Amino acid sequence: MAPELLDLEIPRGDLTPYTEATDIYSFAMTTIEVYTGLMPFPHLRHNVGAALLAQARPSRPVRTVLRTLSETTCGILFQKCWLEEPAHRLSAGDARQRLEIHRKGRLPIAM
Repeated sequence: MAPELLDLEIPRGDLTPYTEATDIYSFAMTTIEVYTGLMPFPHLRHNVGAALLAQARPSRPVRTVLRTLSETTCGILFQKCWLEEPAHRLSAGDARQRLEIHRKGRLPIAM
């Protein structure tokens, strides 16, 4: 869950707090789970929300299941998806484009 969804000081009004930025954050966290077989912050049992609000982020994946992506590539992509400021995160289209370019071997993902 994106940290801004846990911040009770952010006024919500009548608007839903879910945005493309919260979705891309969740995409990165879910992908970490798939790659590593572990939930983000596996050493924390009950304080994940507090860790997120303290601006903690999971470490880069320990191992990579998809052979086309290196650990560095995954780490850079994920870091761009879970930036603290929602407006600075990659859009879903940008993340897809970077993965597609990397898959085709044209450019590194860390553009």
